Amino acid sequence: MSRNDSISANDVLMSIRDRDIRHQQLDESRFLRKNWLSYWEHEVGRSENTILSFKQIHLQSFVGHTNAVRSLCVLDDESTFISGGRDQKLLVWKVENQNDNSIKVESRWSYNGYRKSVFAISFLESLRLAATCDGSVHVLDPFRGQIVCRYSQSK
Repeated sequence: MSRNDSISANDVLMSIRDRDIRHQQLDESRFLRKNWLSYWEHEVGRSENTILSFKQIHLQSFVGHTNAVRSLCVLDDESTFISGGRDQKLLVWKVENQNDNSIKVESRWSYNGYRKSVFAISFLESLRLAATCDGSVHVLDPFRGQIVCRYSQSK
């Protein structure tokens, strides 16, 4: 292979890479906007010896639980999260940015089959399932809104 062939192949690879990068469209709904963005821009610009305070700006409230939330799990898509609480309820939430820069939040699914407070939630990425615990282990599919199985310790 001559030197010109090598440069030519390299130029072609660079051209393909640059074209692919330019054509990728970013999903803007996944980026921080409005209060969230201004809040974190403010906090990132602060010196290290200042105290981080979440009381300065109202970020977002979610209505659904009737008692304290004990566990929270944010999924990798960053627009879905699961909450479990003392009300013996699990909620799967969807957060979406709207075209007018507002945020739409809704509970997509709830599960009330707990006997005690939900104190742990973990998302099993490889299986796309959530495991929750109230003393028993409940395995759920948060995308289909289905219970997969429940494991209880026999006495």
